Amino acid sequence: MMTLFTGLSAVLLLSMFVWMLSIFKKDASIVDNFWGVFFAVLFAVYMYPMAAKNLPLPVPTLLMAATLGAWVLRYSVYIYFRNHGRPEDYRYATIRQNWQPGFWWKSLFIIFLFQGALTWVLSGPFYMATQVYDQTYCIALSYAGCGLSFFGLLFEAVADFQLSRFKQAAQENNIKDAVMDKGLWRYSRHPNYFGQSCLWFGFAFIAIGYTGAWSLLYAPALMTWLLLKFSGISLMESTITERRPAYKDYMARTNAFIPWWPKR
Repeated sequence: MMTLFTGLSAVLLLSMFVWMLSIFKKDASIVDNFWGVFFAVLFAVYMYPMAAKNLPLPVPTLLMAATLGAWVLRYSVYIYFRNHGRPEDYRYATIRQNWQPGFWWKSLFIIFLFQGALTWVLSGPFYMATQVYDQTYCIALSYAGCGLSFFGLLFEAVADFQLSRFKQAAQENNIKDAVMDKGLWRYSRHPNYFGQSCLWFGFAFIAIGYTGAWSLLYAPALMTWLLLKFSGISLMESTITERRPAYKDYMARTNAFIPWWPKR
């Protein structure tokens, strides 16, 4: 249990550092750049006791570490270049406006410490996967989880790449109301979120394969709910039809989350 609370302390301290950086930059949306880093820090803290004792990590745990590391690196670089040189993300700008006066200190709790604590809550599969020594419930499930997490990583990366290319082309051609409906985006309005959900279900199955703790499915279920209802699809699509009228037709013919053939 001490390792769990050490992880919580580490991620909250990092959250406070990012908060101070956001005050200097006057941009609360920089927290998105550190979302993946929070998970990497937690995984490192959880893995340290085994590494300190020179205990060998099981292969699925090593694959989990590699996949998480690849996701953190890709996601962080993508978010950095997506937001670099741009004003504060409109979601955070709205929060800033709604929580005045004193947003600068309120943001420590409602944004930074909240996101740090949330990553800790979601990190259960990482903790369980790094505490096993010779316990095995169903190793085939762990390897299946490795495959699912890698698929999710690749699916999200391809979707983000296609979207960034689309935005670049729209900007070069001065097209402001275009809707991305090509590639993976033809089959899902948010294929990047679907990929991230698969990534987290994969992580959970890796840990379940060791422990049989099916309760760990809470983590990908919570992550998927966040993507669907909290900060993802619901928030994004609540105003998008006002800015892009063509998106309404796109919504009518394309699944929001799980990829499927368009209705027409």
